[in-house]
Amino acid sequence: MLFIWHLRPFLQRRFPLHRGKERDWLGLFAWCVTDGRMDYRILHELEGMEEFLSREVALPKLPGEEWEGQISVAMLCCGMARYRWTLAPLLGSKLARKRAARAFWRGERYDKNLPSAPWQLERALGPDGNLHGFLDRLHLPRHDAGLDEAGLIKKFGLEDLVEFANSRPARSEAVAKPTLGNLGRHTLPLSCPMPQAVWRWVVDTAAWMRRNPTETQRASVMRRAWSDGKGGTCDRTLPFGVNLFGYARGELGIGEDIRQVAHALTQQGIPVCLVNFEPGKNISQADRSADHLLSEVPRYAINIFCMTGIETLRYACERGMGAFYGRYNIGLWPWELPDWPESCRHAYACVDEIWGISEHAAQAHRHAKPRPVIPMTLPVGLGPVGAQSRKNFGLPEEDYLYGFAFDINSSAARKNPEALIAAFQKAYPNGCGEKVGLVLKISHPETGCPLWERIRKAAAKDARIHIVEKTMRRPELLALFNACDAFVSLHRAEGFGRCLAEALLLGKQLVATGWSGNLDFCQEPRVALVRHRMVRLKSGNYMWGEGQSWAEPDIDHAAELLRSVRENPRATGGEDFPFLPENAGKRFAGRLLELQAKLGLQ
Repeated sequence: MLFIWHLRPFLQRRFPLHRGKERDWLGLFAWCVTDGRMDYRILHELEGMEEFLSREVALPKLPGEEWEGQISVAMLCCGMARYRWTLAPLLGSKLARKRAARAFWRGERYDKNLPSAPWQLERALGPDGNLHGFLDRLHLPRHDAGLDEAGLIKKFGLEDLVEFANSRPARSEAVAKPTLGNLGRHTLPLSCPMPQAVWRWVVDTAAWMRRNPTETQRASVMRRAWSDGKGGTCDRTLPFGVNLFGYARGELGIGEDIRQVAHALTQQGIPVCLVNFEPGKNISQADRSADHLLSEVPRYAINIFCMTGIETLRYACERGMGAFYGRYNIGLWPWELPDWPESCRHAYACVDEIWGISEHAAQAHRHAKPRPVIPMTLPVGLGPVGAQSRKNFGLPEEDYLYGFAFDINSSAARKNPEALIAAFQKAYPNGCGEKVGLVLKISHPETGCPLWERIRKAAAKDARIHIVEKTMRRPELLALFNACDAFVSLHRAEGFGRCLAEALLLGKQLVATGWSGNLDFCQEPRVALVRHRMVRLKSGNYMWGEGQSWAEPDIDHAAELLRSVRENPRATGGEDFPFLPENAGKRFAGRLLELQAKLGLQ
């Protein structure tokens, strides 16, 4: 459940577990039971959960309560959901309990896939097995007009109760009641509760006003979920080969990662299949170049997760752990900062081994000392390059063009396009008369990012800045890169830097920040490296980055290098880059064959 809490900022605000209050832990449990089970399969895999949800709850006795001794853990959670997953109304209000029980039996147990135990069925009918009286308690004239008993039974899904009433087995006893411990001290038992709508508004407003917890606060909670134990065993009956998990159709950098890894492995004769996992509704899923490798289920003994560690967790939570068990699991996880976040260490529980996408990323994982860590540079190949020219893109034919591409969804602050605009305008002040231009390819600008609005305003004041927002297939995007004379990245941090590698393969001049993952292949004199200073990240600068550092490129030096590569181009061609598919593929295959022998796979 903590895995899911960590995935959802909404839950972190709603249930601030770092405060150490029992009511927040109980609220999270109730949310997972009533809402989480609808989206996260892993919650159905928790051992003993169904039996626990069927137990009776020992609530404080209230005079004249008609549902006394009939409320299970599942029913209590449903009642808490009616009050935004708070317990207080159910402690002190007969009406709140009545609403919870009635809604449960009127179909909520089926809507939320919740169990009901024999002792509940028996007590619902009473000692005389009075089904008619029970239906009267559930009946709401405004909602059930015109329905006879048979209609009510069908509407509420009470066929199991009817069958139970007809069979009347020997009296069943409820399992030992879970108690509420000291929760009464942390909640407000109300004898005259607020109207339900008002209560919901109060709780929703309080959650909305809370800030997300800091990285330190999240880490204090997630330490409970850390596991440094060894991974499970591998099923030797499974055939040798690799199941690649990731955004197989996603038109974004990390989607290209999985497709290129698949290509590099097949070149080395390693059996491969792809298991697609969609990144989100706002990401295009139109790349079909690897569809011939797609599989609904994993086929082989080794899994490689070509997505972030957090997305690997999301996969486990949404799809369940079935794909992990009995297989050797490898995380080919991107990361841009010097250290793997402390609050994300629980992600290592999903894998047996980490492949760092660069030496920089590998070092971040080594600091955490979680699992064996091996640096594995990502493969980069161009594939087809479109035939589009500058004219097709509406770009000036004679100008010297500097290019850059970034995705608003991939942390605009980390990609740092504003620094590039500043360096360009410092190198070539507006009105200087030199025939130069800056091309910015921006993906997903419709997100309403304030930085995007600032870039648009800057471009409106400088006609030499050309913004390209059009959604492009990969060949067309490469054609746009090819239409530029130089590629520039003044990033603050990169896990690898795929666009930089593609620019090198296209033979372009390259100016880049001299720090992080791109240094695996960005070296002087081929690449003009920009000086930088390290700055400490504050809360909100980068997800899970609080307290770490990244690079702040020197704008003056960047401006000098922009002019330098134009006036004195660096030599290009003939390089044997480590990221070439044949080089990366050999490293992948070498490690996989080691694992085949170690695991005894056929």
